[in-house]
Amino acid sequence: MKIPLAEHFHSPQGEGLWVGTLMHFLRLPGCSVGRSVPPSLAAPILPGGRQAWSCQTYDGRPFWCDTDFHHYLDSELDQLIDETFEDHLCVTGGEPLIHTEAIELFESMLPPNKILHVETSGTIPFMFHDNTWVTLSPKKGCLPQMAARANELKVLVDSTFSLDDVPMYILEHPLVYIQPVNYLTELNKDNIVRCLNVMKKMPKWRLSLQLHKTIGVR
Repeated sequence: MKIPLAEHFHSPQGEGLWVGTLMHFLRLPGCSVGRSVPPSLAAPILPGGRQAWSCQTYDGRPFWCDTDFHHYLDSELDQLIDETFEDHLCVTGGEPLIHTEAIELFESMLPPNKILHVETSGTIPFMFHDNTWVTLSPKKGCLPQMAARANELKVLVDSTFSLDDVPMYILEHPLVYIQPVNYLTELNKDNIVRCLNVMKKMPKWRLSLQLHKTIGVR
């Protein structure tokens, strides 16, 4: 049985509660929230000559996305599961819920001794199994019911972030990570300071720093 795949790799999780945990990452192709922009808007050029995509947070703040979800190949699901020597398999994107059939297959076929993780923007409705770990980074059009189902939220912080604009589905969530918006692969120390200042007002929120980029792995 085949599923669409942009790439897959083995690496420690760099964000959220499971940071440092070795996982098999499967990146599904395509995205429903990001968009390409004309050259006149001077989008950053990434390694290999690819242009960054423009994306928007839940409140419309723009940022550049450096994720490469453009490749597409049909891959054997059984083989991908067999190659998952880790206890954790993470399906990500782009927006993996474009491919709802693939998520359903993983939920039904992944062995019970392994944990399925799904990373989503929360803009597409989906009924996850109870034992699927859902990480949601709210983007423009995020559905409150999807945020309520998520095990953890990842909120991006930049110079225009305001607590006054944070919706109740984030404020009421029991596990919120805030993450500085970096300039692609460069750590933005000013945004780290902003995150720490936000945490003074929201002390139950936690800081996420993209460990995988800090240590130079996928």
